[in-house]
Amino acid sequence: MKSLKMIGKGKWGMRFGRLSLFVLSAMLYQCSSGVDQVSEVEQVGEIDQEYEQVAWPMQATTLVGTPSPWYFGEVVAAATTQDGNLLVFHRGAHPIMEFDLEGKFLRSWGDGLISEGKVTGVELQDRGPGASGYTAVYGPPGCYSCGAHSIRVDQKGNIWVVDATAHVVFKMNSQGHIIQQFGTKGVPGTDSSHFNLPTDVAFSPNGDIYIS
Repeated sequence: MKSLKMIGKGKWGMRFGRLSLFVLSAMLYQCSSGVDQVSEVEQVGEIDQEYEQVAWPMQATTLVGTPSPWYFGEVVAAATTQDGNLLVFHRGAHPIMEFDLEGKFLRSWGDGLISEGKVTGVELQDRGPGASGYTAVYGPPGCYSCGAHSIRVDQKGNIWVVDATAHVVFKMNSQGHIIQQFGTKGVPGTDSSHFNLPTDVAFSPNGDIYIS
């Protein structure tokens, strides 16, 4: 029994020694890894400093060539066309603006298209049975094209625009002409021909359309 105990202690000692050596090695590895990580972070920082800051969009100019600042309303969404241009959807005049990748302004459209209604909350005691806690309110507008909510480009290059407070979604071709309308403009509802404050659009691989 004594010799067996001694052997057990010996094995435990060997195991403890190996465990200590493993922990020490792990600590040394972690320390050395930390040094490597710091050097990598510093190196990344140096690389980042080599990037040149590019002004975007390009400086706007008047017809006589004098500089003029850009003014967007509330920018609510952006999308990329099949040509790689950027569409900016905002709550202001000319609500849909198109820029190339360099930031050069190409065109704009949509004046008078998007509603000026605003979304507001409805107190619980003021809601009808099963009604939403939000509604569109019309009156003196707080901003131009306030209904602007989302813009998307589908697989075929069509441009989809969501006007939340008008309860409609517009499908446009790549030139910006409306080719289809979903929902009844200005009329909220919950059936197949009406929406209540739509928010976004998505496309499945087989071409199905999802409207939230």
